[in-house]
Order: sequence, then C-alpha cells, then structure tokens
Amino acid sequence: MTKVSEVGLQYLVQFRNGQDYKQVEDETGDVPVYGSGGQFGWASASLYEGESVLFGRKGTIDRPLYVNGKLWTVDTMFYTELGDQVDGRWLHYWATTIPFGVYSTATALPSMTSSVLGRIKAPVLSLESQRAIADYLDRETGEIDEMVAKLDELAETLEARWEAKSAAYLLPFGVPGDPTALESVLALGYKRVLPMNALVQQRKEKNHDESAQYLSLMKGVGVIRYEDKGDVGNKKPTDLTRCIRVRTGDYVLNSMNFYIGSYGISPLDGVCSSVYLICTPRKSVIEPNFLKHLFANTELRQRIQDLGNGILEHRKSIPWDRFAAVKVPLPELNEQRKIIAVLDASRSEFDAMLAKVAELKSLLIERRAALITDVVTGRKEVA
Repeated sequence: MTKVSEVGLQYLVQFRNGQDYKQVEDETGDVPVYGSGGQFGWASASLYEGESVLFGRKGTIDRPLYVNGKLWTVDTMFYTELGDQVDGRWLHYWATTIPFGVYSTATALPSMTSSVLGRIKAPVLSLESQRAIADYLDRETGEIDEMVAKLDELAETLEARWEAKSAAYLLPFGVPGDPTALESVLALGYKRVLPMNALVQQRKEKNHDESAQYLSLMKGVGVIRYEDKGDVGNKKPTDLTRCIRVRTGDYVLNSMNFYIGSYGISPLDGVCSSVYLICTPRKSVIEPNFLKHLFANTELRQRIQDLGNGILEHRKSIPWDRFAAVKVPLPELNEQRKIIAVLDASRSEFDAMLAKVAELKSLLIERRAALITDVVTGRKEVA
C-alpha cells in the first residue's frame, strides 16, 4: 500500500473563534447556535454560512460536528472555513479519528487551541478520493446508525414494559383515576396510606470527623466517593460549610438543581453536601428494597420533582417538609416482601435483556469507529 502524504490541518482549513450570541439570541431564529456540547439555541444572525467542521475548544473537545448552512458558535467551539481542496464530509469523518486526549491541555476542564489543532497531521487526498470516501461512509455508517437506533428503541420498549409491570405492584401508580384516593387503595387490598416521613427518617447532623469519606450522587451511577467523579479537585468534608452524615443503606435524594429527584443508595458510610435529602428507611414500617422500587417508579419520581420550589429549572429545591408530606400507599411487611421477590426477579430478567442490547450496541459503535478509521487512513479501499 502506498504511503499517503500528510499535511498540518492549518493548511487545509482556517480556524475561527466563536462569539457571544446574546445580541442575536432569538428562539424564533433560523440559525443554530453551537457550543462544544452541540446545538443549544437559535439566533437571528450567523457567523458563517456554508460547509464547516466544528471543533470543541473547551469542555467537550472530542466530538467534532459537520454543519452545512448558517451557523453561530460560542467561544467554546471553533468553526472552520474550508480550503478549496477539502470536502467537509470527509474532513468530519477524519476528525472523529483524532485522539483528542493526547492533544488536550492538562487542566481540570479539557481544552484545545487552534494552534494545536492546526499542527495535527491530516492525509493529503484528492477531492475525488475524499468525496468517494465520504459517499461510502455515508452509506455504511448510515446502515449502522439505523441498527443502533433500532436497539435504542428496543431498550426503550423494554424499560416501558418494566415500568408497566412495576407500576402494577406499586399501587396507586398502576391504578387508573385519582392515585391518592384512599378508597381506591383500600379496595385493592392496601391497608394504609402513609406520608413519607412515616417511612423514612431525615438525619442531619454536623460532621466532626475530618477523615470521613466525602460522598456524592451521580445520576445514572448512584452514590460514589466524591473523588471518583473525576472532574473535581481533592475536596474534603472540611471544605463544606455543612455536612450530613450518611450510613450504609441510606437513600440519598438530590433535592436541588438539574437532577432534582434522582436518588441513590449509599454503599458505605460517609458525609455529603446539604443539597441532598438523606432518607433512612424505618425497617419496622417499610422494607428498604420496597422503598428502592418505589423511588425507581417514574410517576413517583415525577411527583417528587414537582415539589421543587423556584422558577428556574436549575435553581429549584425540594424542602424536607414537602417531601415528608408525600403520601404512599403501603402493604404490610409480609406483602412487601412478596412484591420485592417478584419485582427483583423480573428486574433481573429485564436487566439481562438490556445488557444484551447494550452489548450489541457497543459492538456496532466499535465497528463504526473502526470502519471510519480504516477508510480515512487508507487501510481499506472504497469501491
């Protein structure tokens, strides 16, 4: 195979900085506004119009985007003006193979500079070859993307089936009509409706142990050690103005900001920020695993999220007294244990199916990345 010549990216494109878009912000505008995380708004004017590949400058730096049309980028994203010998679609495919982590600045927030990007070597190919590669990858990756989308739909369907099955056991969430009507609950065999403060204790106490493990709640992951979040400094409990003690098995509920209502079960003792509600199950009234299934229920989570005070979504907070007043219909302990056994077994079956779906999706994504790399580097020739 003939070795392909390379040239610095700065000789193929011109990097341009994004700008603040406050003066042109317009929800009814037709110009998409991009940051390093992707499009997030609309504008009434554009910085550039035409083919361009966008590169993250700060934050999410490893997801270059292809754009063809009007655009505005803010200062976390570079846009490019393409030279005469560059096809935008090909450049985007090639850009996805860049090992951005190697070039990122060594700071807490990943960053790139235009000079660093400009020195990255790109293969020198004729426009005809670039367009042939882009056409081929459009077809091949399009088929893979369709299969990935179908797997995502299957995962959503499985989760919906699980929600329906779970709700059928977690009354009143599976009951048509008024979910808080005591008569409906009693008619279906539930003997009592209790407020949340009868099910859990909220324990807030100052921490005096400087060596205590500092804990945090990460959405989709659960309660973890603060240092395991990966994007923070070496904070210690003493850095907080107020700490809350957490014990193994406690439920940690996010009571503020974007992820309000998300929860996790602490796998260890420690302390956490006062932005969380700490719920210790009253075992004489509720089985901890029954509480786990309740908190996992979509409708109950929505009811909890709706308790938040505040107008701005990222500034809402849930007061303990509001949370404590939420009423939950509850079977007796023996009945709870039977429901737990059924739901645990069913959840295991669904998790096994979801894991298989995730495995297939991962293989497709790996295949997609490998295909792009093989083609743009010339290891695989296109027909």
